[in-house]
Amino acid sequence: MNSTRSASDRKRDGWGQIWYLGYPDGHVRRITNDFHNYFHIGVAEESGTVVARQGDNVANIWVAPTEDTKDNKQITFDNDAGYLGIA
Repeated sequence: MNSTRSASDRKRDGWGQIWYLGYPDGHVRRITNDFHNYFHIGVAEESGTVVARQGDNVANIWVAPTEDTKDNKQITFDNDAGYLGIA
């Protein structure tokens, strides 16, 4: 098989996706295109089957008064709101 597969650089496009990288021609094609992260990629040599672990980030933003943190409120309800910080 004259190709390889790779996870993208999280810093470059925001998510760890799976890409097809042709060898030796350098043809690049994105295989996955979703909000999941993929890592620990493996390829079965004989069949070319790709296996990878898929992960999801679950992060939300909560607020609470400093005098009573038991009185907290969730203010975002997305799966990854606030995961990389707040602006």
